[in-house]
Amino acid sequence: MKKIFLLLVFIFSFFHLLCQTKKLHLQVRLPLQVDLQKAEIIYPLRTEEQKATAVNFGLDALVNYQLNKFSIYTGVGFFRNKFNIRRAYDHQALNVGRDSLPIGTNTDNYIYSLLRLPIGTSFTFMENKKMNLKVGADFLNNFSFRRKYNGRVPFEGANTVYNGFAYFGHSLNFFVNLSNKFIEIEPYARVYHRYKKDRFLKENENETITRYFDAIGLSIRYSFNL
Repeated sequence: MKKIFLLLVFIFSFFHLLCQTKKLHLQVRLPLQVDLQKAEIIYPLRTEEQKATAVNFGLDALVNYQLNKFSIYTGVGFFRNKFNIRRAYDHQALNVGRDSLPIGTNTDNYIYSLLRLPIGTSFTFMENKKMNLKVGADFLNNFSFRRKYNGRVPFEGANTVYNGFAYFGHSLNFFVNLSNKFIEIEPYARVYHRYKKDRFLKENENETITRYFDAIGLSIRYSFNL
């Protein structure tokens, strides 16, 4: 987490200098998201469907370019993606050379730490002296750099974390934006979500899962007056 924080500080400083020279608009976005989760757990003789909800959050640094009523933006961010699904995980793969006991271990939940790269656009639908109303969409490419599996462990001190950089998936959000000069309130819905399966959950990572309208959220943006 400390490394991600330092990375975001560096990127924020870089964007700040960029905005000063190019007269762009710098923003920080804080998303809070409720995920409606579903997973199919395959057993030898049956398939079980589990459903859960989870609250996830993140932090984005954005550069926004305004052109009349349209704006486009891009940036970089961090997102904590937690799944409240109970399922078996491969403890031996997480403890190579230390774990030779083929006993069952289950997660209570599992968490992906994601680096995400958003790109989006919005259109100013209504504008007055006090408030602006915008509608828009953003597309997010997500990369996982840390996975954590919380639950039973095969022995004391067993590793439950995998640190490795890999493409996680992508998603599309639609949003409505209410803004004044500095603060913007942005309710949104995730209308498309595609992400890779996880080998530590005994899945084939060459396969993906696709879901529609599976999350709603609220973002707060702060714009810096440069």
